[in-house]
Amino acid sequence: MSLEALWTVAFGTSEGRAGQGVVIFESGRVFGGDHGYYYLGTYAVGNDRINADLHVRRHWRGNHSVFGNRDHFGLHLEGPIGEQQMSVSGYLTDDPSREITVYLTRQADLP
Repeated sequence: MSLEALWTVAFGTSEGRAGQGVVIFESGRVFGGDHGYYYLGTYAVGNDRINADLHVRRHWRGNHSVFGNRDHFGLHLEGPIGEQQMSVSGYLTDDPSREITVYLTRQADLP
């Protein structure tokens, strides 16, 4: 099953903060964003699981991330693959104790 599609995302952290955005999975790369940050990274699929490493960077100064007032940070995410929905979890790469859960819903296949 191909993950290559546009997905909406909803996420929450271990601190109880939440947000929403969009991501595109395409040829092992991830592109996405929300109202204050954009996400770039890579992903790999194996054994019906996804592993992704993202770099998140602020593009709108007035916004804070779900991890607080950060200009940029890395995320590692992993979880089981789903055709229409997925739930993956992960952490900040510089502080693994700060966790995040991401819920993805497939919206459109890529052309």
